[in-house]
Amino acid sequence: AAICGDVCIWKPSNKTPLTAIASMKICNEALREGGFPDIFFLINDAGTALSEKLVADKRVPLISFTGSTQVGRTVNQVVAKRLGRCLLELGGNNAIILDETADLKLAVPGIVFGAVGTAGQRCTTTRRLIVHESIYADVLATLVKAYKQVEGKIGDPLDTANLMGPLNSPQAVEQFLASIEKAKAAAGEISKDINENRAMIVLASDHDSDNLYINMDGKKQMLIETLVCAALDDAVVEEILTSSLEIIKGYKNK
Repeated sequence: AAICGDVCIWKPSNKTPLTAIASMKICNEALREGGFPDIFFLINDAGTALSEKLVADKRVPLISFTGSTQVGRTVNQVVAKRLGRCLLELGGNNAIILDETADLKLAVPGIVFGAVGTAGQRCTTTRRLIVHESIYADVLATLVKAYKQVEGKIGDPLDTANLMGPLNSPQAVEQFLASIEKAKAAAGEISKDINENRAMIVLASDHDSDNLYINMDGKKQMLIETLVCAALDDAVVEEILTSSLEIIKGYKNK
């Protein structure tokens, strides 16, 4: 839309209003420097009233929404009723698959950053790790070691000595703790080597434990579920195909 010069109206999370305003100003300043008018605008409110009006407004031909499946379904219904169009990015059970040839020196840092970067508070956060059985023990041991390093460097995100900042609200903390209990109730084993109230590794026994995270829609968490597979084909299941998927493979002699 921006490339075509269309005006874009942004409704950011009500937990990040100042960041949103700063981002909008940077984008519009770049446009003005290039000789173009401002096309980025935003609305901020503490609730959903303005968002609901924006979604229902016939003057807005295209609505792009990123968030939970529950809210996305409502957005889709409202926009479809007025014959508008939607772009929906919903939920998020992003998986990383490691086969037996994976380069762990490359993979593990990516896994850790994907799972705990920004304290897990983004739609692209890694939720599931599916590992070939031949390297599972090594991957888990390395991952636990990496998590323990992060655990000692949690604090003010403006302090360069820290690797991870805080969750953005008391509600997010409650969701995180509730998700741990949900994982336990679904027969997931919590890694004992990491502080249970911080970043978390859940050890799932098999692919049938998909209720651990498949149903954690819209909950941005610092938890990662680990699954074992015997072959790559076993890992590429229907649930993963409907999620964001990254396959990390190591190539010999490269």
